[in-house]
Amino acid sequence: MNNHSLSSNKISRDHPPKASTAIPLSAIVIAVIAFVIGILVTLLFLRILQPLPESFSASGLITLIFGIALSAAAIVLAVVAISLGKASEQAMIERSDDSIRLQNEVFVRTTDALQRIESSTGVTEKRIEDIISGRVGAISERIVDRLVDDRGIRTKSRKDIEKEVRESVLQGVSRTTIEPFERRSDELSAKRDEARTRYDDFNNTILLVATNIPDVETVKIGRGLFDTQGFDLADGVFEKGNQIVAVCTFSSDELLEDKYWGDGAFQRFLLTMGKEIFASTFTKVLLVFEPALKTESKFVGAFEEFKKIVRPEITSAFLLMSGESEDVKKSLIEFFQSISGA
Repeated sequence: MNNHSLSSNKISRDHPPKASTAIPLSAIVIAVIAFVIGILVTLLFLRILQPLPESFSASGLITLIFGIALSAAAIVLAVVAISLGKASEQAMIERSDDSIRLQNEVFVRTTDALQRIESSTGVTEKRIEDIISGRVGAISERIVDRLVDDRGIRTKSRKDIEKEVRESVLQGVSRTTIEPFERRSDELSAKRDEARTRYDDFNNTILLVATNIPDVETVKIGRGLFDTQGFDLADGVFEKGNQIVAVCTFSSDELLEDKYWGDGAFQRFLLTMGKEIFASTFTKVLLVFEPALKTESKFVGAFEEFKKIVRPEITSAFLLMSGESEDVKKSLIEFFQSISGA
């Protein structure tokens, strides 16, 4: 509040209120009337002084009156324009002053809020540190008292014993806080390793089964990569009859999902495979998953979105297989057996 009041006073001193320069409308009307009356009186005076009679025609009189009216109107408009210009200038000055005042208030209040947050954070951190230190200090004092009273330990000074106990307790508290996180991290890492091993075994099994199916020629075997083209996209490429089949294996385990979804990798993979189908690089693409896909799986959602934006003749070349290893092996064999060898 103090900062706000000082700021407002400073602004008032720097920008004193401007005196109003607007001309009242009544003054303008009185000036016009006086001007017209003065012209009429002058004409009448000249008329009286001239010895010869003068006559005005109707058209001349009308022209004179309109001339006087137009002159008066021009004067009025000029005065009004000047008045409006002054009023507009004053309004702009006042708005500028208000804007500067508001900006200054925002700055002052923001600075004040940041200072409060900083002081509050420092107090909180200091308070936590004091609480921990106080608790540890109290515990160490009680332990020293117990040791001295019960066992009569006098080989070290009381302060040395308290220092050793305090350091030991602090280290124990730190380890107690950190160890659960380290244990959970180790457990998660072990589970991921197990999931990768299961996937590698599944990938090798599926490719080996496809290789050993009668009348199926193995064109390529090797780990497929997302950001590539052609045969390098697939884990295995097999040919039977006039069909060129790409086999791509995936793990639907949640622990390994991040390898498929970073920067939309799986979606880009589907679009690239669609281009290869269009280019006749493959006639069929088998997307093989282990374990079984759930309805709410990200893979299912991505494939449904893919079908909405790509032509049906391309998406129909894709086939999803999922389940345990034995179930997928049976489905794979049945698929290749359904292909004519001619």
